[in-house]
Amino acid sequence: MHQTLQRAIQLHQQGKLDQTRPLYKEVLAAQPGHFEMLHRLGILRRQQGRKPEALQYLNAALAANPGDVAAWSNAGLICAAMGRHEKALSSFDKALTFRPGYAEALVKSAP
Repeated sequence: MHQTLQRAIQLHQQGKLDQTRPLYKEVLAAQPGHFEMLHRLGILRRQQGRKPEALQYLNAALAANPGDVAAWSNAGLICAAMGRHEKALSSFDKALTFRPGYAEALVKSAP
């Protein structure tokens, strides 16, 4: 499974999104609730323009690891892109709760 994960990450970094998703799903099927896969699938689906699905994956990732700053920030980005600005600000604020001064959340939450 480790090789599948590494291959998926490599493909994702190369921008081969359609090839990446099945590998992430394979890892997730073998390890349901795997935080990193849920988070990465959220990012991947956002990159593919599938915002509602991306948010579902990120919410599942946050349920698995509610203290992850990057996942909160990514959830905020998706909510903002969906026009859910209050939810976006709430997500950025949550990121800042765990890491005050987190630049990405500060920039995104600024008026």
